[in-house]
Amino acid sequence: MSNTLDTRYFPPRDPNREPFGAPIDEVTLLEDRAQVKRRARITLGEGHHRLAILDVSPIIQDVSVHADVIEGQARVTDVGVRRAIRVQRQNKPEELKALLAELEALERRWADTNEASERHSARGYKLWEMLSLSAKEIPQDAAWGFDDAEAWSQTFGALFSRHREITAHLVLLGQAASEIQRDHQNASARLALMQKPTEHFAAWIELDLVVSSSAPVELVIEYVVPNAMWRPSHSARLEGDVVTFTSQAALWQNTGEDWKDVKLMFSTARSSLGTEPPMLSDDLLRAQRKSEETVVQAREVEIQSAGVPGGSKGGPKPSTGVELPGVDDGGDVQNLRADARVNIKSDGQPNFIPLFEFKALGTLERLVVAEQADRVFLKATQRNTSGYPILAGPVELLRSGGTVGWSSILFVAAGERFELNFGPQDDMRIARSTRLVEDEVTPKDKWRHRDTRVRVFLSNLSDSKRALTVSERVPVSEIEKVVISLLEEKTTSDHDLNEDGFVTWKVELAPYERKTVELHWRLSTAPDVQGL
Repeated sequence: MSNTLDTRYFPPRDPNREPFGAPIDEVTLLEDRAQVKRRARITLGEGHHRLAILDVSPIIQDVSVHADVIEGQARVTDVGVRRAIRVQRQNKPEELKALLAELEALERRWADTNEASERHSARGYKLWEMLSLSAKEIPQDAAWGFDDAEAWSQTFGALFSRHREITAHLVLLGQAASEIQRDHQNASARLALMQKPTEHFAAWIELDLVVSSSAPVELVIEYVVPNAMWRPSHSARLEGDVVTFTSQAALWQNTGEDWKDVKLMFSTARSSLGTEPPMLSDDLLRAQRKSEETVVQAREVEIQSAGVPGGSKGGPKPSTGVELPGVDDGGDVQNLRADARVNIKSDGQPNFIPLFEFKALGTLERLVVAEQADRVFLKATQRNTSGYPILAGPVELLRSGGTVGWSSILFVAAGERFELNFGPQDDMRIARSTRLVEDEVTPKDKWRHRDTRVRVFLSNLSDSKRALTVSERVPVSEIEKVVISLLEEKTTSDHDLNEDGFVTWKVELAPYERKTVELHWRLSTAPDVQGL
């Protein structure tokens, strides 16, 4: 059986160029692209050589292609990328002839099956008419005194039996027709694939090399391709009071070339995107009379910090403008290398590559933030002892029973302390209530005062003593005409108030004990303040 493959390029390749192998040796992943490095060691005679590296990514950035001689007496005089449409057609005459004969046989079977089905359908219709007429004649025969029940039974029995045989045969013919139709569709699809040429884009690198000596020459070819990206991903497992933290890189690539047995480096460097400064327009200034009333607005401000008190620094607030934020490296370019060579297919599927792992002794604390959730959460505070920074990204939280949930972390420098939340505790119950007191106006200065009372009910359902950290908050004013003060005499004692308005208590509960924590604060506003 003949089986030839006809491959053509449009425009055609230069037949005078000599192909040589230069496999991918190392790939550096950036946020939205990849830097590919190929290596080749070849032995050529003295003189000018025109070479080609076949089957490179067709979406390669032409201006990024660079070639260097790192060993040997040679120099690169020119390097560039060429692209073409590659057309392949498989010629299989004998298989094609057999497939056409199979299609003709299926079409004949289809015609015979349809003809037989029409004949049996006509016979079944005639039998049904005979049954209907016979049923109409029974009352007439009975009226004339012909009541031969045995004759009626034999007649109707024979007609019904014949009708059932025809119906069963029609079912078999329908099944056979469905099978023939399925086989015909499959054969037609195979014929279309056999007759249709395969077209896709192909690219290759053309390289001109001048060799001064016949000794081996080692070349390095580098270029940049899009459709490749990576993001950090982490997991943290809590066993007792020890946290095992694993950092890995999630990468995707659909560049058109597979990366086989390559070294990977993950970088946070940002290459220039070639942006231009915006056009400036006139900014007109207008005078406006100052309002006699002060309009204020209450707003929520999220305080973000990856580090904890005593750490070196915390990460900035992550961007929420895009669904997949960039890599936060804390302001310094980080280059993380995979431990072993890997294989990455060009299919756009996620791949997870381990980067580093460390174990740290965690300080466990049960935290209550009743305003956000009526649960007690287990918080672990530990130090990054890996020697590498932890980049901002999602964190899978695990305990002995498996995954307990997902969280996220901001940038954590090497040696810095950070916090992780390992989920709610089922042996505690929390309830919170808030009450607003009616506004009061001071007769002398006309200031308005409004008191707020917050109660947090704590209940220990376990047979062990539990230590809790209860956190509430008091609003913080930014203007002099709005004053917010904590009512110390009504608030539960032994509390700590920080500059951001967070009030915390250290509470211990004996087995099955209940306690209540109260917070009272006052909002005072000047007479001309509106909006609160």
